[in-house]
Amino acid sequence: QEDDTFYMLLPGPPSELHPMFENEAKPLISEKLGLKEKIVSVVLRFFGIGESQLETDLEDLIDAQTNPTIAPLASDGEVTLRLTAKHEDEKETERLLKETEAQILARVGEYFYGYGDTSLVREASKALHEHGKTVAAAESLTGGMFSEWLTDLEGASSILNGSVVCYTNQVKQQVLGCREETLSSYGAVSKECALELAEGVRKLTGSDIGISFTGVAGPDTHEGQPVGKVFIGLSTKDQTDVFEWMFTGSRSGIRKRAVKYGLHHLLNLLKES
Repeated sequence: QEDDTFYMLLPGPPSELHPMFENEAKPLISEKLGLKEKIVSVVLRFFGIGESQLETDLEDLIDAQTNPTIAPLASDGEVTLRLTAKHEDEKETERLLKETEAQILARVGEYFYGYGDTSLVREASKALHEHGKTVAAAESLTGGMFSEWLTDLEGASSILNGSVVCYTNQVKQQVLGCREETLSSYGAVSKECALELAEGVRKLTGSDIGISFTGVAGPDTHEGQPVGKVFIGLSTKDQTDVFEWMFTGSRSGIRKRAVKYGLHHLLNLLKES
């Protein structure tokens, strides 16, 4: 302390900084400033809706709220909302947060997938475990990225039966049973191919769900399809759906976005089951 100014030195590495700030620094700052109000934040995570659309849908809530405050933040194709409330009574703080959260989810709840520092792949993994379902992937466009993300998490062996990186038409046909006439009539980057790949990998591995990725990551067009055209197939024993997307960005960005949308569609499927 010097001239009524308090100085606080904290470590740089996030793994040390975050717990030290929350457990030691924040209570000390509140004590020094004589703050009696408890400040609590909650982070809501959304996917499949852009930041501008989310803000438009919640414009009146964002403009009117002072306690809790609502702060939108976009990051890598996702949108988060940080709700922050303060009150001397901690129970009242929690009530304010729950009330505002309910108002938000009543409008954009279809895009909500989790809280805090979670991710789409963590939520998809959690949902597969909770539903007791297994998945297998046929990855042309993504080259194994979907499977890599899942296997980065512990417990993946009980939900991921396997995957096939089917980058050539030969592998699509000989391993996954994609028909030659499908490839010749519609091409590898097509709704029809994505459907057969998802069904093929599900049956090949004996999985509950088959997911497929086929598309054009660039830099050149392929089979007359533009860069960014992506088809994602989802197959169960009862139905197979194919989702068509047009993404922009770099080759790497298109592939990552395809995996995220695949996880998004998988989560929605599990929510409905």
